[in-house]
Amino acid sequence: MDYAQLDFETLWQFLDLNDQQALAELLVRFEPLIRSESKLHGRIDEDIAQDIREAFIRALKKNPIKPNLMSKTGSSYALYRMENKF
Repeated sequence: MDYAQLDFETLWQFLDLNDQQALAELLVRFEPLIRSESKLHGRIDEDIAQDIREAFIRALKKNPIKPNLMSKTGSSYALYRMENKF
């Protein structure tokens, strides 16, 4: 199965089943947002980017985002931004 071709809703369903490939694909899709939020002095700081990735994974495992919760708060806002290309 090509996870890159799956929509967000399907990825969330696989994530609920602890599918590691779904998690990896979500990280790929959120990478532009992660990198844009990890800048320090105008440059991407890889340590900050890694901290954000780790926090993102912890947050997903603790409280998965559901695609129908498109409020502009918290982690749902990150999904909103990605789906709407910022």
